[in-house]
Amino acid sequence: MLPILALVMMLLVFSIASDARSLYTFPMMLPLAVLAIAGLDELPRRFIPWLNRIALILIGVTVLVLWLGWIAMYNGIPTLFADKLRSMQPAYLPSMNPLLFSVACIYTIAWLCIAVFAGRKLLSPLLRWSSGVVLVWGLLMTLWLPWFNAGSSYRSVFLSLAEAVPDWNHCIASKGFGESERAMAEYYAGIITARLETRPDAVSDLFLVQGNSTSLVSPGKQWVKIWEGGRPGKVKERFALWQRVGRQ
Repeated sequence: MLPILALVMMLLVFSIASDARSLYTFPMMLPLAVLAIAGLDELPRRFIPWLNRIALILIGVTVLVLWLGWIAMYNGIPTLFADKLRSMQPAYLPSMNPLLFSVACIYTIAWLCIAVFAGRKLLSPLLRWSSGVVLVWGLLMTLWLPWFNAGSSYRSVFLSLAEAVPDWNHCIASKGFGESERAMAEYYAGIITARLETRPDAVSDLFLVQGNSTSLVSPGKQWVKIWEGGRPGKVKERFALWQRVGRQ
């Protein structure tokens, strides 16, 4: 009863949220997982070996690719694979973090032990699958974390934006500016915008727009673009700052 109640409450909260994003629904997976476990006893025994094999193959191949991909990025071999990954994150500099590497090894060894010694009992598929998901997520957040951060950080973007903002200005109107981006702009550069989505009557001589290379069109003849930027390798995400003509 409690998992169902938690699921319903989460669904209600997310439904009335001012900024709906699929990321916010992740906590709903916990009550769903608890509800799914209750049906494990009804699983036909003949399916258990197949679930175990699929878990070993799918997760094993995924983990192998993650390790080989990281080795390729770090050592540059094979060149084709390494160059492709680096081209996706131009700002990435290969480095070895002993702590993250050690944690990744611990995750991998722990999953190998579970995969070998879990046996063929009723709970063995659950152990292999759940620990496998933890392992994949752990590798992404250890070995691959610097690679993700190289192209995901907004620090350079919003520091560059702050330099383009005139000293006289105290208000920036924005459109399409995401919630995460607003938080990072305030954190890195102290920039707070008036969202036209919630404050359509906001008046400002600066106008910040988030979109892509084709959607960043001029808001009108009285505006001139004074800045444009984006994260390295994120061609589908661009920011542009427009200034009303006549204000310098």
